Amino acid sequence: MNSTSPSSRRKPGPITTNGRGDAKLRLQPGTTFALGGYGSRLSPGRRGSESVSCKLHGLSRFGISILAWLASAAIAHAGGSLGLDEVLTAVAKAPKLVSDIQAELGKANLGAADVTCVGARHGNHWTYLGGGRAAPYECEIGKRTLSIEADRVYFDARGKSLGNLDKADPKRAKTFQESNFRWTWSP
Repeated sequence: MNSTSPSSRRKPGPITTNGRGDAKLRLQPGTTFALGGYGSRLSPGRRGSESVSCKLHGLSRFGISILAWLASAAIAHAGGSLGLDEVLTAVAKAPKLVSDIQAELGKANLGAADVTCVGARHGNHWTYLGGGRAAPYECEIGKRTLSIEADRVYFDARGKSLGNLDKADPKRAKTFQESNFRWTWSP
């Protein structure tokens, strides 16, 4: 019997396979997703006055794949906010950059506490650095945007260099150091 044609005695299930053994999950017509009650679970048509039902079978495979791609892209490029004072501490070894930032703050009549920046975020797979911010940084100061790039080297608990982002072991990296700052202003 071909695995894609169901038995005459059974209703087709949500998982089908083709002749090559590839499995595919498909939503059943009329399936609702009930929120509330016994938790979020697939339910064949359960509706209640306190639950919200959403028809999932109306989403196309293309739409679902686009949503999945956008979610993964957001995770891959996750950033986090940090204050300009934290960025100034990180770039303190680049006096020209610090003076450029202070000059722009003066022109915009702002203080470092008035500016919030965005930096790259170490993911949770970094045992000691998870959630920590690093370059590239981006800050809006007045009507201008400052973008800062840097080279980064990671170190273990004993201070031994583990290399750059591509070479460092996220489980052993305890600290990192940024250098060779490059920045641009726009407009």
